Amino acid sequence: MSYPQRGKTGEVYGVQIDKYALTGDVKNTSYKVGYGGVDSTATQSTILYTTEAGTSLFHVQELIVVAQLITTHTSVASISLGTNSTAFDNLLAITAQTGLTATGHKLTTVIPATTVSVIAASTAIYFKVTTASVGAVETYAIYLRGYYEDYGTNYVTIPA
Repeated sequence: MSYPQRGKTGEVYGVQIDKYALTGDVKNTSYKVGYGGVDSTATQSTILYTTEAGTSLFHVQELIVVAQLITTHTSVASISLGTNSTAFDNLLAITAQTGLTATGHKLTTVIPATTVSVIAASTAIYFKVTTASVGAVETYAIYLRGYYEDYGTNYVTIPA
């Protein structure tokens, strides 16, 4: 099993959390991956995570955005999350980060069940700043929580 990957810039906070929830013939592995130092004062797209190669499907559950450092704040950024180039909004539509006005503030967004939240193997998941925030310095740490469904060689057999 590989470990979380990072984008081209920034600091990775990602730590794989191995939890195995046995449900029928599926092995679910829970992940929380993170990426720090995203400058929200500039519009940009950042690879937050690339799913593992193979037959596993990755299910996105929630996005957590933490204000790492904010000084002289005037207005919040709007962000999106997705795999669809170049909009990157098929997991989370453009959303204003209302409430991220000071260092340490945190927003947790549960990815709606109505969203296409199942990601194929070897697919990049992007975090996008669609509207820049206004402030002297505004950086975010981004965390993504989800799990893998492994239908490949890791079957779990439940006795009848």
